[in-house]
Amino acid sequence: MNRLNRSWLKCVTRWLAVGCGVVASVQAGAWSRTKGEMMAQAVGRYYQTDTAFDLSGEEQSISGVFRKREFNFYAEYGLGKGVTVLGNFFVDAVEYESAASGQIDRNAGLPNQELGVRWQFANGKRAQALQAVVSLDGAYDLTDTPWLGDGAHWLELWYYVGQGYRTEGQDWYWEFGVAPRLRSGAGDEQLHWLGTVGYKPGKWELALQLDGLHGRRLQATALVGSNVNVTPNFTLVKATASVLRRVYGRWCVYGAMSVHVAGRNAGAGGGAELGVRWD
Repeated sequence: MNRLNRSWLKCVTRWLAVGCGVVASVQAGAWSRTKGEMMAQAVGRYYQTDTAFDLSGEEQSISGVFRKREFNFYAEYGLGKGVTVLGNFFVDAVEYESAASGQIDRNAGLPNQELGVRWQFANGKRAQALQAVVSLDGAYDLTDTPWLGDGAHWLELWYYVGQGYRTEGQDWYWEFGVAPRLRSGAGDEQLHWLGTVGYKPGKWELALQLDGLHGRRLQATALVGSNVNVTPNFTLVKATASVLRRVYGRWCVYGAMSVHVAGRNAGAGGGAELGVRWD
């Protein structure tokens, strides 16, 4: 494979490693937890694609297959007075398999890790909350491919609004959040939004979610020194359908399917996740 093709494939796998990160962002919510209340969730995820969205938003072949396997642990704890602290921790294994040669390029380690705090300031008919989330780059090396991250830190400042309904013993809810993502390093700012509709019949919870991250100013890929640099300022919209079932006491099992429906400089494809929750 010539140098140009190798560089292009490195570009694509970096798009994918960064673009997949939207899937694993800190869970949203217009509601905080009461003092001393805790929720913890452990999830295994799998993502695969053989296409990527280019700079114009068209889906293009990547001349191979990109795969991502991830273990994620997420937890929230209520401090009282509407304040909840949260953490989102990841271990990733990524690979790119060339269709032409069958060669597989693998990498594994700690990607960016997330910490945050949420303050619910309205408890009326519609709950409202503010949330700050900081993401710190993990123990990865940008000379290893496929990339586990883009080497940048970022801060998201969220505003959430949500409302719940109860009819004949069954619960419905919706919530929407929006945040600027303020990036360090080479990345430009982005806008992140998240909308969810949920239904809770008995011990079940069903939810549909749209998650969007929009780059303010996208640029073409460029060579920087001897390394290929793909701007981390991408656009990606993801749709997810999830189901949760309470099985014993506070223990639940959780599953979801997702698909990347649109984007630029980001991976296409889709994935699934399965996990347990204590809530």
